[in-house]
Amino acid sequence: MKPAVWVANVAAVAGLLAAIMALVSASLVYVVEPILISMQGPDPCSYSTSFDISNCLDAHPNYYQRDPGTGGYSSPGSRLSRELAPAWSTSLVLAIAATLIGWLALSEMTRRLRTAISALIVGSVVLAVMVVPYLAFLVVGGD
Repeated sequence: MKPAVWVANVAAVAGLLAAIMALVSASLVYVVEPILISMQGPDPCSYSTSFDISNCLDAHPNYYQRDPGTGGYSSPGSRLSRELAPAWSTSLVLAIAATLIGWLALSEMTRRLRTAISALIVGSVVLAVMVVPYLAFLVVGGD
């Protein structure tokens, strides 16, 4: 087996592994996070009109946590989103890497065509699902 073919075969497998990791990381952001946030229960102060909102926040210390540095409050959903924020960047980088590695393996004439094509397709789909909403927001406009 020629060294270039061996490298292309390894690249095809590496691209597929990167694509699978990108898919898992993106599902953590787009599937698991909303499920975990919905399990936190309803916001006790979202419909509070009878008294000041700061009194309501102080009345529910189990739900809201006070940040001593800023003096603000955070809900369980905002704390979870802040903890899972690196997963979005990780899945974006892995999707780009999977797409490029799959393309590289195909261009080097790998013997693992299905593996390289799978890496290219999965990486491209994850990348498209992550980037298209932001591009549409930029084109159409928003808030």
